[in-house]
Amino acid sequence: MRDQAEAVGADLSKAIVDWLLTIVEDPRRRLKSADHAAAWFVQHLLEVTESAKSKLTQMQTYRDLLRQQLLTGKTPGKATGIRWLPARKRPQGPGKRNYKFVDYCWARLGEIALQSTLTIFASAHQGMYPFTQDLVLCRQKLTQFAALFAHDPEILRMRNARTMPVPNVIELIPGQARDLASAAAAVVDQLPPEVFRHFDDNFQVEVLNLQGGLWGMVSGAGDPDLRATRRGPSSLAFWEMISQKNDLAQVMKEKLLVRARPIILSALKDIDAARLFLDSHRPSADAEQALMEHLEDARPRLDVPGGWLHLALALPVSPDSTTLFQIVTRRVADLPVTILESEDDVILSFEAANLPLRSLVDGLTGDDPSSAEMAKKVLTRVDVAWSFLTPETI
Repeated sequence: MRDQAEAVGADLSKAIVDWLLTIVEDPRRRLKSADHAAAWFVQHLLEVTESAKSKLTQMQTYRDLLRQQLLTGKTPGKATGIRWLPARKRPQGPGKRNYKFVDYCWARLGEIALQSTLTIFASAHQGMYPFTQDLVLCRQKLTQFAALFAHDPEILRMRNARTMPVPNVIELIPGQARDLASAAAAVVDQLPPEVFRHFDDNFQVEVLNLQGGLWGMVSGAGDPDLRATRRGPSSLAFWEMISQKNDLAQVMKEKLLVRARPIILSALKDIDAARLFLDSHRPSADAEQALMEHLEDARPRLDVPGGWLHLALALPVSPDSTTLFQIVTRRVADLPVTILESEDDVILSFEAANLPLRSLVDGLTGDDPSSAEMAKKVLTRVDVAWSFLTPETI
């Protein structure tokens, strides 16, 4: 009977674990919900086990009392102990002594039932315990996986320090944020909840299910090496093992990014540089002043009379771009302006033409005598063949 009870407990724990796994694979619930449910089951098993132990102790005491009565023939003056079955449900036996014997049999049967119940509870708890431990480790592993996407300001600062800045380029980020991480968080916070649900459902079907589900990926259920690793003292070993298995963590990261990019681009489809520029310079007077400063910075530094100046203004198609165009044409009304269409950026480009060559040279060299002296040295170098510059060869 003990073997049967252990088998029933094992089947019970397997059914519970299978149900918990459906929670793990549910994009709306996942590991945290499964962890809470498993904790409730374990606590419930402990409580009912204590209750069954208490009842078993009482039943054993009651059975011992009945046994003593049967051996001595003594009958207590009033009812003592507990009854396994109510009087109305107990079969009527012929004779008082037979009645005591039947009562003893029912008590013994109750004791056996409670012992089997405790065996079932113990077997169920034993079957669930490894799963609850795995849940804790798998949540740690997913936390480490999430760290692959973490934005480290110090790393970004060092990377920017090694990268040469692009001249005459101003980066604008959404949400009036101070850095890219804050801007990304602001964009994601504005996404509707159904976007995340749809994303999770598709990723579960298209990616995770092909890897044996989320549980199969993080627990290594389909790989004996990974499954052995998950019992180690540190879950860092898991991702080290993963890196030797075709870098599964990196593959999952890339698959997530590929599917996330269209969502973010869709959220940014109505945001362009013109809008970001106006949003970052509120009120409008500040935006106008900032735009004029950028125009002045973009002007050619050579002040050569006799030529003409032309502004090419590339703007995305949007109401905010119209606002910028109106500011430019109002503040520099005497300057020819050509409007070009840009996908996202705002580009200010001046073109200078018809500049007299002599005036241009004077503008470049100025009154510095060393410039003329340097020109003479270049023309008198004997190691350079200047014949290709003679009028006959040009």
